[in-house]
Amino acid sequence: MAKLLQYFVCLFLIICCWCSSSTAQVPCSLVVKYADAAPPVQLTNNFPSKSACIGYVQQLPALLAAKGYISASVDEIKEDSSAVFITLFTGKKYVWEQLVIQEQDWSVLDQLGYNRNAFNNKPFDQQKVETVYEKLLNYYAENGYPFAAVALDSISLNDEKITARLIVNKGTRYIIDTVIINGTARVDKSYLMAYTGVREKDMYNQQLINNIDLRMAELPFLSQTAPNKITMLNTGAQLDFYLQNRKSNQVNVLIGFLPANPQVGGKLLVTGEANLNLKNPFGNGETIGINWQQLQAKSPRLNLLFNRPYLFHSPLGVNVSFELYKRDSFFLNIHGTVGAQYNISNRKSVTVALQLYKTNLLTADTVTVKATRRLPDMADLTSTTLSFQYDYNNTNYRFNPRSGNEVQFNVGFGARHIRQNNAILSIKDPSFNYASLYDTVKQNTYVLRTYLNAAHYFPVAKQATFKTALQAGWLQSPNYFQNELFQIGGFKKLRGFDEESIYTNRFLIATLEYRYLLARNSWLFAFTDIGGAAYKSINTSYSHSYFGFGGGIAFETNTGIFNISWALGKRNDLNLDLRQSKIHIGFVSLF
Repeated sequence: MAKLLQYFVCLFLIICCWCSSSTAQVPCSLVVKYADAAPPVQLTNNFPSKSACIGYVQQLPALLAAKGYISASVDEIKEDSSAVFITLFTGKKYVWEQLVIQEQDWSVLDQLGYNRNAFNNKPFDQQKVETVYEKLLNYYAENGYPFAAVALDSISLNDEKITARLIVNKGTRYIIDTVIINGTARVDKSYLMAYTGVREKDMYNQQLINNIDLRMAELPFLSQTAPNKITMLNTGAQLDFYLQNRKSNQVNVLIGFLPANPQVGGKLLVTGEANLNLKNPFGNGETIGINWQQLQAKSPRLNLLFNRPYLFHSPLGVNVSFELYKRDSFFLNIHGTVGAQYNISNRKSVTVALQLYKTNLLTADTVTVKATRRLPDMADLTSTTLSFQYDYNNTNYRFNPRSGNEVQFNVGFGARHIRQNNAILSIKDPSFNYASLYDTVKQNTYVLRTYLNAAHYFPVAKQATFKTALQAGWLQSPNYFQNELFQIGGFKKLRGFDEESIYTNRFLIATLEYRYLLARNSWLFAFTDIGGAAYKSINTSYSHSYFGFGGGIAFETNTGIFNISWALGKRNDLNLDLRQSKIHIGFVSLF
């Protein structure tokens, strides 16, 4: 047996040595013989392998042409085991004496940031000329001239100097004359034009036309039965859409299992969420949403949403939302928002909103108030704020991105009022007036609330992406109460911890996530979340760091999307406990 093992070891070493010798790269030298005078250009002569050397030789004519040697060529190539021998003809070096460009075309190049001195007395470089061609053609194609043409004219050579004139023929100016929707889709044409940016009587814009397929793929309630078609008429273009309705209305049921949860005496806590989401019910891209959650014991949350984009065929839309959250028997929060959204482009929007926030104590902790003669960590509050939100998304596909960026930034400022609680006011004590506790805090103050959610996706190989993300929140006011704070933790913010179990007035969460894309709406993922949160109130103060990791899968089926994930988290002052791992199972049904 020992001899047999020795034979296998020897065979393994022989194979390794053979593979190493067969794959080892042999350095290679480049030996150049010039058919004419050697150019004043430093060439590379030593390479790590012969393939790298030959690749460099193949690029030499283009490299020399970029330096003005437009007639350069490799006339002969020979090679042996350690060197490549070439005969190189360089020819004369040509420089620009002048490239004449009409002022109206220079004004376009100025807008595009092009340097007016890019040619004068510079080596002739065909690539630079083609760059100018491309910039001008793209500009005119996006501004009503899809058939513009650019060429060099009046070319003259004088003592190795080149003079030429750039001629631009813009051609016929085109507009979008007609937009036609073919098929069974139930959608208003004005909405579709506003969504794609391609409107009747607008100038022809090739970039908007090129983006139509991507924009349509991002619409959850429509699908294309055939690619859109552009028909060029005499002075106008006809755009045909071929569309049908897509199953997009959602019934979403999510069940979570949190083992050994302290909220229910160390037993298994079952959480749930139900979601009804109606897309395009009236044909104008509206969204109507109803969401119910119970992510903590005896703590239901109800969210209502209405969104109507492109109101009166304009970039302006309206958002209305309502949120009700009851935390056990402690407090009830009511949050209402009415906002106006302005779509700057298909990728950018800003929203201005008026927000009303009200929180009521359901049970005041009068026992603690009597013992400490201090206000509790929770209070009856009312605040009215004006908020501004900026959204930016240039990802390649919004619902399962592989590349690009996502940014959402929100800031709100307003007035906050602390209301006196009747249960506290009714405490009777001849030696102390409990109503005076409200004199220890400012009852009418300001409140500033900001929130940031940003992500960047790095494409990896052909079917994967690496996501880096940052979430941050900051609440600023002269004093803080627990029932007005951010609530983080859980699947959306800081995975591996109980849903919304961490109260904080400031937090920062960084995410690293690897996704392997199985299909357009299916992927495997592994992640780590690292964050910190702090909070200081009248009676409580803490600052902790958090670390969570895990993985999961989301995949699309014929009837919906099924997803499952596992996560485990650790706080800096606690030991890692596998019994505190979180499992989320969900199914989205499309009808």
